[in-house]
Amino acid sequence: MSCYGWFQLSERNKYRKFRNDLTASGLTILRSKCCPPGNRSLRWLVFLIGHRLDIESLPQFAKSIIRMDFEKRNTMKTLCWLVVMGFICQAQIGVADEGTRKVLIVCGHPGDAPSRAECVETLNTLVTALTTKWSTPTDEIRVLFGTPQMRDDGEPFPGQVNGPATLEDLGKTVDEIKLSLGADDALWVILLGHSYFDGRHAWFNLSGPDPNETQLGEIFQGLKCRECVFWLTTSASGQFVRPLSGGDRIVIAATDSGGEIEATLFPAVLAEVLLQPPAKEEFDVDQNGSLSLLDLYLTICRRVAQKYVDETLALTEHAQLDDNGDGRGRDVQQYFLSEELGGRLRSGAKPTPRGGQVDGAKSATILLHVELQNASTGN
Repeated sequence: MSCYGWFQLSERNKYRKFRNDLTASGLTILRSKCCPPGNRSLRWLVFLIGHRLDIESLPQFAKSIIRMDFEKRNTMKTLCWLVVMGFICQAQIGVADEGTRKVLIVCGHPGDAPSRAECVETLNTLVTALTTKWSTPTDEIRVLFGTPQMRDDGEPFPGQVNGPATLEDLGKTVDEIKLSLGADDALWVILLGHSYFDGRHAWFNLSGPDPNETQLGEIFQGLKCRECVFWLTTSASGQFVRPLSGGDRIVIAATDSGGEIEATLFPAVLAEVLLQPPAKEEFDVDQNGSLSLLDLYLTICRRVAQKYVDETLALTEHAQLDDNGDGRGRDVQQYFLSEELGGRLRSGAKPTPRGGQVDGAKSATILLHVELQNASTGN
C-alpha cells in the first residue's frame, strides 16, 4: 500500500477502533516496538513527534510508522519519513475528527414543588454550562420536561424545553437523534428526576407510563457515533447500566443498585462542575497531565462524597462507571478518593488504579476541551 493509501479518509473507521484500543501507555510501546534498540536518535524522534501530536493523533501515527521496516531503511531516510508522516497524520486527524456534540436531557415527572424547583435549576444550569463552557450549539441540545400543562401552572419551568417527557415523545426524539447522528458526532444523554425500584425492575419516572430498565435500553438501541455517554443521575439508576451498556458506550450511574433509593446529589454536582470547571490541578484527578471524561467523573464523585462528609451524613449514593461494555458498573473512584471520602487513597499517595482495571480506561482516552479556572484566582 502506498503512503497516500495509509492516510485515506476512507480508513477513518479502522483508525477509530485503533484509537480506542490505545491509551497513553501506547507511546512507550510505540518507542520500544518501532525503533531499533541501538538507535537512540530515532527513538527520541518518535518520542518527540508522539508528544507533538495530539494524543488522539497518536494511534494513526503509530499505525503508519509500524508499517515501515526500520531494519531495511537507512536512518536519514527514516527520519525524513517520520517527520512527513507526523505532520500529515496531524492534518488528517483534524479532518476526520470533526463532529458535533449533541445532548438529550430528559426530566420526567419532577415531583413536588421543592423537587421541581431543584430539577429546573439543575436543568437550566446544564444547558447554560453546555452552551457557554462546552461549545455545544443550542440547537443541538434537546430537552424533554414534564407535561405541556406545567408551562403555565405558575411553578418553575426550564428556559429551554423541546417537548414533554412522555414515553412516546422520548421514543420519537431518540429516533430523530439516530437519524441525525454522524459517525464523528458525540452524544450525551442526561436523565434527571426520579426513578424507583420495585424489587424486580427499576422504573424511570415520566409523565404517563414509566419505562423499566429493559424498555429504556430498547429505546436507545442503534445509536452510532464516535462518543456516546449516558449520565444516569437518579436514584436506583444502577439498574439501568446493563441494558444501556455497549462496547462503544460509556454509562455512568449515580447509584450502584436499585437499593439506593434516596434522592441523589449527583445531578446538581454534575451541573456545578460543568458550569464552573475547577483548575487543572484539581480537575486532573488521575494526575496523568491530561483532562478526560474519567477526570470529570472522578471530580463529580469526589465533590459528592465531600458534601456528605461536610454534612456528617452516611453516603447513600455510590456512583458506577461502565465503559468496557460488560454491563457491570464499577466504583472506579475508590482508587482515587481519600480514605476520609470513602476511598482507598492514603494521604500523600499518588492515585494508583488496580492493575488490569477493566473500567475507566476508555473514559480516560476521551479528552475534554474546556476553559478552566485560573488556579491562583479561581476565575
